[in-house]
Amino acid sequence: MTETLNIYTLGNFQVVNGEEHVTKEQRTSSKRWKLFQYLLTFNEREISREELIQVLKLHKNEDPEGALSALVYRLRTLLSKTCNISKDYLIKTTGSAYKFNNKADYWHDAEIFENTCKKIEKLNNRNSEKTIDLFEKALDHYNGDYLNEARSEEWLWSARNHYRDLLKKSLFKIDDLLREKGEFEKVFSFYDEVQNLVQFDEDIIAGLLENLLEAEKYSQAQYKYKEIKEMYEENDLILPPVIESTYMSGMKKKNNGNPELFLDKLSEKCDTDGAFVCSPDKFMEIYELEKRRMERDVPNRCVIHLRLTKQNIEKKKNEQVVDRIEKIGEQFLESLVDQLRRGDIVCRWNKKHFVVLVADTDCEEAKKIVNRLKNSFKARYGLPANISIKNKIYELC
Repeated sequence: MTETLNIYTLGNFQVVNGEEHVTKEQRTSSKRWKLFQYLLTFNEREISREELIQVLKLHKNEDPEGALSALVYRLRTLLSKTCNISKDYLIKTTGSAYKFNNKADYWHDAEIFENTCKKIEKLNNRNSEKTIDLFEKALDHYNGDYLNEARSEEWLWSARNHYRDLLKKSLFKIDDLLREKGEFEKVFSFYDEVQNLVQFDEDIIAGLLENLLEAEKYSQAQYKYKEIKEMYEENDLILPPVIESTYMSGMKKKNNGNPELFLDKLSEKCDTDGAFVCSPDKFMEIYELEKRRMERDVPNRCVIHLRLTKQNIEKKKNEQVVDRIEKIGEQFLESLVDQLRRGDIVCRWNKKHFVVLVADTDCEEAKKIVNRLKNSFKARYGLPANISIKNKIYELC
């Protein structure tokens, strides 16, 4: 074999030999590749022909044994031809069983990921920088659930849960380490990354909410909780009690606090740059207050509605575009906060809609602000051709 064989299983399945993508033109859901995946997943043991016949659903064939032998032959031939190896180099025959050769020269992302997570587990809190570096490397390898495309295979779930649990365990160690040092922003970014990879995990969601509340990011926690609740409802799922109790107990501590703690902060200087970010509920409260203020002789105020829109696209591409809009929305919120003033209010109403309240501004000035916001965002992040930013301006009066 001229190159080390690279096998990718965390996310979509790929086999790459040097510059040649062995699976590129292949249907990776075929029985041939399913055989490869099964032998790879359980590469610590010999697997009987009977077990493989059942897993590959060959038992209904007139000659199950012959069908399995033909399948093994075709897989070996393909690997031999594309990887320049002997036919039995990766797939060994041991009596009446087959085994993946885990002593062969290959690189497997799941094995590297697992070894990295085990290194994280062994480190103590004094090695904080090394722990963070290792976790970032682990995230580089974890691009989704193990063999993500093969969702209906029962034999995958133990391996899939194993790698997911390793990711969570490493995240929670990083959480403890950074929370102790008060580095909440880095904790938030790690939680966001992991949540994009592992959805509907109550422990991860509860951990993020707990950090937001401990850091006194109450508006962000409120927005995140509402977003998560809607996500569960849209998928006909019941919100897990641990998520609700984490949020409610954190907000209760906030509301039951001593008012003197708040009053002591009145003399403190605001050291946060950019606009104020809040949840939709909080924005409505501020809006009602500003409407009342407008009854007196105060400077003009405008509300700007900004919306990310996508053009008509093929149905099969829709899911990718939705995911992209989510990422663009995060970047857009960051850009709005950076570009606007401290006295301005920014609310991400949902994934695609943003509402901004700008003070001491009339409609003509608001139009200039909108153009500046759009141009600044495009210059910094770019904008795909099939996504645009629409806007509408309302004057408070």
